[in-house]
Amino acid sequence: MKSYIKHQLQFIKPAKTSKIDYLDKHIVLISAAFEDQVIQGECAPLVHLSKEKIEECIAILNEMDRFPKNKKETTELTASFPSSLKFAFEGMQLERELHGKPLHKEPIKINGLIWMNGFDQMWDELVKKVDAGFDCIKVKIGQHDFDAECRFLEKVRKHYAKKIELRLDANGAFHLDDAIHKLKDLSRFGIHSIEQPIQPGQWDAMEMVCKESEIAIGLDEELIDIKADQQAKLMRKIKPQFIILKPTLHGGFAHCDQWIHHAQRNNTEWWATSSLESNIGLYHIALWLSKYKLSLPQGLGTGSLFKENFDRPFYYEKDQFCWKN
Repeated sequence: MKSYIKHQLQFIKPAKTSKIDYLDKHIVLISAAFEDQVIQGECAPLVHLSKEKIEECIAILNEMDRFPKNKKETTELTASFPSSLKFAFEGMQLERELHGKPLHKEPIKINGLIWMNGFDQMWDELVKKVDAGFDCIKVKIGQHDFDAECRFLEKVRKHYAKKIELRLDANGAFHLDDAIHKLKDLSRFGIHSIEQPIQPGQWDAMEMVCKESEIAIGLDEELIDIKADQQAKLMRKIKPQFIILKPTLHGGFAHCDQWIHHAQRNNTEWWATSSLESNIGLYHIALWLSKYKLSLPQGLGTGSLFKENFDRPFYYEKDQFCWKN
């Protein structure tokens, strides 16, 4: 049995970045029978960031005579697939291999994500996250006036001192001619790291930013559509302090395994994060992460963004992604 259906997720409130406001999310739910069980995968291209379109993925599904039955077939049949479609099939295979159970059942520590909004709303959301037990907070920046964002971060740091770790995500909002200056200004607020300060595809410029920045740099969008034979070259050239892996966007789970391999060889740390998938995709990312010994908070907190979602065997407790028995 094989089937798929297009599905729409509605956000409880807009998810705002420096580039786009997400109000809803279109995904494709893929179902396949393995022996006596049916497993679902999620193909969820992310508008504005994904290289592929959902229609492209549906067209490929229409042409498939059958879905892959094992890991070998998954690797062979999906080799040329778009990233989000590869993610779906690899996630299904991973769930089957692990029988739906994590390799290690330890809770996964996660960061609290603060989306762009008015500063009062962002402050209220941040306070709620900290009160709920989060000590690692990620703030999206780049949409507001930079000085105003600095004042907001100053307020956060003064109020919480060293109680919380602050991560930033600029989504490529800085221009190269003032990026280093802005990063120096931001460093006053004890920032752990900042994701993608400038637009991707500028390897020489990003190498310079990583070298000169007073804040550790994480690559995110930079990793989109990078082929396997380019991974090592990018890591050696840019020398980032962190990479932030998003399997839906970054070529699927096997491709992200390779990113981790290159990161370890280059003394680069990493964490993974979801890309606005439903609980199906989020569950598969967490299963994949259960293979690794994790040292940093991960970005798996997006399961509560949608008005309706799918039931999967996990729950949240304070700043932890926890497995149900």
